Amino acid sequence: MTQPTEFEIRPLVGIGPILFGMMRQEVDAAMRDLGGGEPHPKCPACNTFFNSSFQVHYDDKNRVEFIETAAHEAFRVLLAGRVLHEMLAEDAAAAASGTSQGRWEEARHTYIVPSSELALWRAVTPEANPDSDDQRGRRFDVVGAGRYGYFSATSRS
Repeated sequence: MTQPTEFEIRPLVGIGPILFGMMRQEVDAAMRDLGGGEPHPKCPACNTFFNSSFQVHYDDKNRVEFIETAAHEAFRVLLAGRVLHEMLAEDAAAAASGTSQGRWEEARHTYIVPSSELALWRAVTPEANPDSDDQRGRRFDVVGAGRYGYFSATSRS
């Protein structure tokens, strides 16, 4: 079995070879080279790769402004050497925050760290799962990173 490719999250820079400010066609070429397949438009401002597990959002000039990733067997996304998708949500939130302040939103479905423009999201929270054996919501489903100002600015223009 092939080892998954590792993409390092570099806050305010990008994830792996996909950098904030890259043009859409540059991203498409890079993702093809990495085995992510052909781009699949999710909407006019977003293409997906790796069976929709790696999504790239573009601004009105077709430049990367946000990248979101879900767990996938072909790649792992690391922040400071830690795979946030594999960590318990509270631990992942602490790792994403580092020494910065983060905040819970949407009834604890989303954790945002504005200073590094990182976001972690889960479809359900563990509180919604009274069965202690039910693992849904105990880990984040999506790890995302945005360009400078994506979460911290008052407007996203």
